Amino acid sequence: MNEPTPIFKVVEESESSKSPDSIVTLPILSVAADLLLDCAATGGVGVISGPSGSGKSIALRRLVSRYPSLGLPGNAFYYCCQASVGPTNGIKALLADLGVGGAIVTHGRGVPMPLIQKITHRELARQNLRCILLDETDRWDASAIAGLFALHDHLKAVGHPISLLMVTNQDNPSWFADADPIRSRTLRVIRASRVSVEEMVGIMAVWCDEFAKFAANLETGDKEDDEIARHIHNSTGGDLRRINFFAKVYLRHFTGNTLTMKSTEATLERMDQ
Repeated sequence: MNEPTPIFKVVEESESSKSPDSIVTLPILSVAADLLLDCAATGGVGVISGPSGSGKSIALRRLVSRYPSLGLPGNAFYYCCQASVGPTNGIKALLADLGVGGAIVTHGRGVPMPLIQKITHRELARQNLRCILLDETDRWDASAIAGLFALHDHLKAVGHPISLLMVTNQDNPSWFADADPIRSRTLRVIRASRVSVEEMVGIMAVWCDEFAKFAANLETGDKEDDEIARHIHNSTGGDLRRINFFAKVYLRHFTGNTLTMKSTEATLERMDQ
């Protein structure tokens, strides 16, 4: 099933509008916010690891929207890493996403790190950026990650420290395991897990009325609904993206109908299991 990755938005429980892309809460959201605050206080780098579909990207996007309320200086910037090899190429890609053009950023090869650091410092100061949230860091090679940490050190030295939070799908990425300087600068690694059955049902309940009714029936102890919930969870592996695919396919074919084992099976058959 080749659907684009859904971009979830975190909403407050008081919001009444239902949407298949809304998330009310996940355990990783509060843990990630606490890690960011610790990073800001210590100058260390935070890492969030965990499997695909465990809410890591959701946590970063939530931190961007909630950053002004955390009492931290400046602004936050979210960047989804693209494949980069070499100590300066990752930083140049980040600069391009910030809107920095010019031959050095777009075409420069063999550009010395001090010049890239100077350009980056100038741009971060101009936009008052004090927090960088990097998603999909596994797309960068070890030298690109080392360049990022060197930038982090440089910015601290010139009086523009930034909070840096990075996401990886690997529990022990090679760039972390094989580099003492990176390990020594990493404050903490937190690990996200895929959602439990109970968390899945709670999330689905804010997506549409059909799932909200299903969740309410489940709370009464209905054994058939419990079997349905566990079947959906086992079939999707607790992967938020897969659960979202299930919800959207279900709503396409069974909007207005009660969720049953028959409609669940029919929906799952339409997905690439």
